[in-house]
Amino acid sequence: MTMNTMDMAWTDYKQSALQAEAAGNLDLAEKCWTQTVMLLRKEQNALQSLSSALERLATTLANNNKAPHAIPLLVESLEIKCKALGNNHPLVAQVENDLARIYFVSNQLPEAISY
Repeated sequence: MTMNTMDMAWTDYKQSALQAEAAGNLDLAEKCWTQTVMLLRKEQNALQSLSSALERLATTLANNNKAPHAIPLLVESLEIKCKALGNNHPLVAQVENDLARIYFVSNQLPEAISY
C-alpha cells in the first residue's frame, strides 16, 4: 500500500488505517491512525471523530505490543467523552474498561483497579 502523504485528508488516512488493519499490517495502521489523529486535532468540531481515532490508535498500539503508549490516548478520549456525555454514559464506561485492560496488560494493577 503506497500513500502520498501530501494533501491527504484525515478521512483518507482513516480509510488507509482500516485497510492496513484488515491486512494485518499494524505498523502501517499505526502510522495512518497517528496521521488521522494529528489532522483531527486541527479540525474544529471533530471531537467525536478524534475520540474514535484515538481509541483505534490505542487498540492498534496494544495489538502491536505497545500497550503503554495507548494509555495517554485513551485518557484523552476519556476526557473528550466525559465532557460531551457526562461521567455515567455507556461510551465513557467503555473507554474506562479499555483503560483498565491496558493498565492490566502493562502490569500497572493499581491503575487498572481504579477503572
